[in-house]
Amino acid sequence: MQKTITAALLLASAATLAQAQTTTQSTTQLQTQEMLQNREAIYRGDLMSEQERQAYMERLRQAKTEQERERIRLEHREQMDQRVRALNQNRNTNTTGQGVAPGAGAGVSKGGGGSGKPIILPKQGGHN
Repeated sequence: MQKTITAALLLASAATLAQAQTTTQSTTQLQTQEMLQNREAIYRGDLMSEQERQAYMERLRQAKTEQERERIRLEHREQMDQRVRALNQNRNTNTTGQGVAPGAGAGVSKGGGGSGKPIILPKQGGHN
């Protein structure tokens, strides 16, 4: 009789453990899905670290009114627009001041370290 009770308890424990693992996996999947959705739903969330996204979402959750949430969203949008402008400016500016100016293409480099004059190569074959 005692072995039957012990076996039943073990089976119940195993079932509970399996259910807990399934629940944990489901919760983890839901959290991952939510994170991805939040990243996409947050304006310029792709430019933010995970910590920044979480802090932003927490600020929105803590807001007492819809007006406060809207103010937080507008502040966030302005900050992200500034970040984009800074990134674009850094891409267009080289810290050494050298490089190809926008639109210069394969032509003469503007400030590229050369004299800016075309290079004249000698004629080949020794003919004048």
